[in-house]
Amino acid sequence: MSSDTFPKESRQTSNWQANIIGCLVMLVVPISFCILLIWLPQVYNNHQLSRFANNLFNYPLPPQTEVISQYAEVGLMGNGNHCDFKATQTMRTQLTVDQIETYYGEVLLPPVNMHNDGKSQAFQGKPLSIFVDFDNSVLIDGWQNFTIQLLDFGYSPGLDLRCH
Repeated sequence: MSSDTFPKESRQTSNWQANIIGCLVMLVVPISFCILLIWLPQVYNNHQLSRFANNLFNYPLPPQTEVISQYAEVGLMGNGNHCDFKATQTMRTQLTVDQIETYYGEVLLPPVNMHNDGKSQAFQGKPLSIFVDFDNSVLIDGWQNFTIQLLDFGYSPGLDLRCH
C-alpha cells in the first residue's frame, strides 16, 4: 500500500460522511422548527386551560355534595377562528335545586387571561359566572346529579391547530 493512496481514500470517506451529516442536519433542523411552532402554542394554551379549570375545580363544594367527574378542553367550540376554554364538573348532591342555584348564583371566577382580543373591551378581563345544569332525575338514594360549567371564548388562536 502506497502512502499517497491511503490519505485519498480517507478523505473520500470523510467527505461522504460529512455530506450525509450535512443532509441530515438540513432535514432535522427545519422539521424540528416546524414541530416547535405547532407544539409550543398548544403547551401554552394547555397551561392556560389548567389554570382556568382549576379555578372551577378548586372552588369549595356545597355541603352534602360529591364530585363525580371533571373535564376541561381548549379548542374551537363553534364557528370562527378562535380559542375557547371550557371546564366542566359533574357532581351529585342531596341539596335542592334552589339551594344549589343560590350557592353558585353569585360566584364569579377569573377569565383565562386579562387580554382577550376576541371580546369587546367592556368584557375583557371580567369575572365569569358559573352555569349550573341539573339532571332533573333524583336517584333512588335521594341524590341528584348536576353539572357546573365555566366557559371563556374568543381568544386569539395563534398557531394552535385545535382552534382553527
